[in-house]
Amino acid sequence: MADNFLNIEIITPLKTVFSGLAKSVNVPGSKSPFTVLINHAPIVSSLDIGIIKIMTDENMELIYATDTGFIEVHDNKVSIVVESADESNEINSDKVIKTIEKLQTDLELTTDAFTQTKFKNLIKLNEIKLKVCTTANN
Repeated sequence: MADNFLNIEIITPLKTVFSGLAKSVNVPGSKSPFTVLINHAPIVSSLDIGIIKIMTDENMELIYATDTGFIEVHDNKVSIVVESADESNEINSDKVIKTIEKLQTDLELTTDAFTQTKFKNLIKLNEIKLKVCTTANN
């Protein structure tokens, strides 16, 4: 039966966030979002900050807010390596809102281009977390 599913792993520097069988996975490709289904052609792609959606073999949709990384697909094995990944049910919207507000204040106070880019990326990641959290609770 495992031949009819993808074997997916989502890995961060800290832990394996997900490991299991799935029907599909949607990822935020750097050039464009895309979906991987059974027997997908081999591919390696970079990933942007965004949302990863997995439809498990048990028809459960799992949603993750993820930082940048990459994906490799080969022989129905999908390896996703990202800087961070937060599952929708683990995200505290109040905490994320406060984090966004602090980052926006920090961004306004800095003039260094590198630091501004860093703050903008952190704001984008936290806005994705908020979107994932809000979507999952509706």
